[in-house]
Amino acid sequence: MKNLIIGLLIGSVFGGGAGYFVARKVLEKKFEEAYQVSKDNSTDTPEKIDTPEDISGAVNDGGSLTKAPEKADLEKYSKIVKESKKEEPAPEPEKPAKKTTSKKEPKVISEKDYDNEESYMTDELRYYEEDDLLVDANDEPVNPEDYIGVAGMDALAETTSQHVYVKNPKFKTCYDVEVIHGRMEDEE
Repeated sequence: MKNLIIGLLIGSVFGGGAGYFVARKVLEKKFEEAYQVSKDNSTDTPEKIDTPEDISGAVNDGGSLTKAPEKADLEKYSKIVKESKKEEPAPEPEKPAKKTTSKKEPKVISEKDYDNEESYMTDELRYYEEDDLLVDANDEPVNPEDYIGVAGMDALAETTSQHVYVKNPKFKTCYDVEVIHGRMEDEE
């Protein structure tokens, strides 16, 4: 009986080892076939275009032409993008940049400040709204940025009144800009 048990143990060891190697060889072959079929049917790699008729709707992919993505693929991509956006926290709104003006830049002032400014000269300009034209007392066009600056131009674009007052530290002059709701040629 002892010999029988030893024989069974030795047979099981050799049988198990042989079974392992046979099963491995068979399974590797089946796995390789399944992998090749999967690789051939894969949608990960674009299908090559064989005929000139297929070129319409194609995209250039590093020198080789491939068919454009299918609608289903685009829908999957859109879904993934939408889901990824849901997970991200919303960005905090940006705070508007503070307007920093140099002490030498023109700034809009009130009529009262215009009348009370004694250390600056005063001058008059006219702004023709329809022409978007700023002229001096001699009807000569002047550069708005030099005379009234960005602040003055913004005030002219937003005003409903007949006058805008601008203080220009660079020229040591305060300007009374008359707003004319028309064209310069209509005035002549």
